[in-house]
Amino acid sequence: MTRFIIAAALATVLAACSSSNSQSNAQAENPVDACADKGIGPTHADYEKCLEDTARGRCSQVGTADSAEYGACMKNQSDAAFARDQVRRWGF
Repeated sequence: MTRFIIAAALATVLAACSSSNSQSNAQAENPVDACADKGIGPTHADYEKCLEDTARGRCSQVGTADSAEYGACMKNQSDAAFARDQVRRWGF
C-alpha cells in the first residue's frame, strides 16, 4: 500500500510539472519497462528513483528543465509510468 501511495505521489508531482500535451521521440518507451529491463521492479528499493531518473534523462533531450517541452515530457512520462505500473501491479 505504501508503494502505491508513493507511486501515486510521484505521478502527481511529475504531472504538476506541466499542463502541455506535446509528444516526442524521447517518450517512446515507458519508464516502467526501462527500469524492468534493468532488473528494477516495484519491489526494488530504488524503483521510484529509477522511474524519475529515466524520465529526467529522456526529457533532458527535449529541452531544459524550465522549458515547456521538458515539462510536457515529464508529465507524459509520469502519466505513462503510472498507468503501466498499475497494470503490472494490479492488472488494471
